Amino acid sequence: MNDLGTELVPMRDGVKLATDVFLPEGLPPGAKVPAILVRTCYDRNGKKEIFMRWANRGYAVVSQDVRGRADSEGELIPFYNEREDGYDTIEWMISQDFSNGKVGMWGASYLGYVVVAAATSGHPNLLAVVDEVNVGSPFVDTARKGGTLCSWPLLSWTLAQSVGTRTDFDIFGGITVDPETAVDARPIRDIPQQMIGRPSGPWELWSQHPEYDDFWRNCTFTERGDQVKVPMYVISGWYDGDSPGVSETWRMLTEHDVPGRKIRLGAWEHGPNRSRDLPGVSFGNDAVVYDYDVSVLRWFDRYLKDIPNGIDQEPRASYYVVGENRWRTSEDWTPAEAVITPFYLGGGGRANSSLGDGRLGLEPEEHSVADTYIYNPADPVADSGEREPENMRKHELRSDIVVYTSEPLAERLTIAGELSAVLYAASTGLDTDWVVTLSDVNEQGDSIRLSNYIVRAKYRHGLERPQLLVPGQVERYDIFLQNIAHTFAAGHRVRFTVTSSSKFVAFPNTNTGNNPYEDTEAVIVQQTICHNREYPSHIKLPVVPNFDI
Repeated sequence: MNDLGTELVPMRDGVKLATDVFLPEGLPPGAKVPAILVRTCYDRNGKKEIFMRWANRGYAVVSQDVRGRADSEGELIPFYNEREDGYDTIEWMISQDFSNGKVGMWGASYLGYVVVAAATSGHPNLLAVVDEVNVGSPFVDTARKGGTLCSWPLLSWTLAQSVGTRTDFDIFGGITVDPETAVDARPIRDIPQQMIGRPSGPWELWSQHPEYDDFWRNCTFTERGDQVKVPMYVISGWYDGDSPGVSETWRMLTEHDVPGRKIRLGAWEHGPNRSRDLPGVSFGNDAVVYDYDVSVLRWFDRYLKDIPNGIDQEPRASYYVVGENRWRTSEDWTPAEAVITPFYLGGGGRANSSLGDGRLGLEPEEHSVADTYIYNPADPVADSGEREPENMRKHELRSDIVVYTSEPLAERLTIAGELSAVLYAASTGLDTDWVVTLSDVNEQGDSIRLSNYIVRAKYRHGLERPQLLVPGQVERYDIFLQNIAHTFAAGHRVRFTVTSSSKFVAFPNTNTGNNPYEDTEAVIVQQTICHNREYPSHIKLPVVPNFDI
């Protein structure tokens, strides 16, 4: 490919972003081609092999450092400027001699957020997007997941961006900063100073906005979902820690009926299509897709070169069912054939731990006795914090986790799609958190986590309507859970648990209702989970027909 070198491209506010252009080798003078844009916070010089494969197929490739990173001017304010900067960069691209006016974008992780944000700019020349494992908006997936304060996943990333203009991957990987020490440090606002000896600009800025306001609204891509017109190919997996962001993106595309949207979901981590198994779990030879890169190229070819290769005629959703270990397709995601089936919580009031009497069934129980547990912010649940098939068995022996388990299944049960739960609960605190988890329990008692999420109680009426709790008053919580496609084997049991902490996902709620960035006091509270016909707490599972295996 032909490297045209680096140009500093001005944005609307005058900040200049370091931008490289690569053209197909041997492109005749005056020839015009479509272009693919990649905007990164990890140094644009790091992924040139990706660009080569597209340039070799007749595309110009534009690689850019986002503001404040590597060789670009300005200051990184994560999420905040990506929509406008994406728009302005596309404007610059279509004015270049090599451009035929057709632009595509590719991005993964934070780069995936960048492409979704650019799509919400509504730029008419953005005609194709490939979006892998995209980070979601701050209050969904990152800084304030579910309204909580995200702990290690966000903290490690932010600290790694705060020691210089290039990412320190030793911090990001938990090598030079100990995760346990970092998430236990207080007050939360001062953690960067304690861990890396200097303040973090993003961390300090976020602490100045403890509630959802215009700052956060500008970072929330769904606020402008009506501007998205571009066909988007969304790719992620069941073990992607940013799958809430992927779900947020897909819900936005579905709500606005964006033409040409497509989704592929596999048994993958945050790096899609790179392995057939995870520790302790094997997904089979077909868990990787052998035409993965080809399908990405076909997407760009279809929408940037108008090549009728048929990718737009294929089923909208392609997903890998763990347990069946096979791919399925559907005309939508959640699969069009899924039947949303509620599983109701029940029991005799002693559901504390997996040794208790919590039940999960297809009908609400008439006289089911509410469960209570004590939540102490100083003793939070310490699961891995990763979205992986972790065995929750040891955690479920805690008395501050209430556990609801079905009878052994008479036949296998397959679920696929977006999950949700309705929880009726009360707390003696002014605020608190709820953590819900779906697991598959085998005959040996291992409880393998499939899906979970965490929410802050004060946002039960919406992010823009925070309201502290009335101690002891039962409230309804509608809770999203991360998507999954999974077959429970015959003889296995379905399990749903509720607790109030997951320290490596979110800093434990102090239950005081005070500013969480500055709060140093904590209150021990009693939590109540209700489940009867008046308060029918349940999880909604998208059940799909079984195939012969």
